[in-house]
Amino acid sequence: MALPCTTECCAPCCGIFSIIGFLFLIILGIIVDKQPIFVHGVTEPHRSAVACYGGAGIYAGTLALCVVAWMYDKKKKEHRAATAGLLKEEEHVSLNIQRPGSYGATTR
Repeated sequence: MALPCTTECCAPCCGIFSIIGFLFLIILGIIVDKQPIFVHGVTEPHRSAVACYGGAGIYAGTLALCVVAWMYDKKKKEHRAATAGLLKEEEHVSLNIQRPGSYGATTR
């Protein structure tokens, strides 16, 4: 039974969400740090900006994991394709071996 969720579908999806979250938190951190009046409820702007940058760092780490998972899945597929091609070729060659009619006979 195949798994419903694999790195083939999850890594790109998670990577896209990580890019969006990373960019959003960087922009929000800059806004909170430079002009905190535009964000309601911020009492300590520098501390809030540092929290945004920390969250962006977590998203960057998640993006790195997604890239590694995507590359791993890509290499695994290439290896499977290469291995499958070799096995099929070997089977094809072994089935088409033509033996001479006088196999084992010596000619003098």
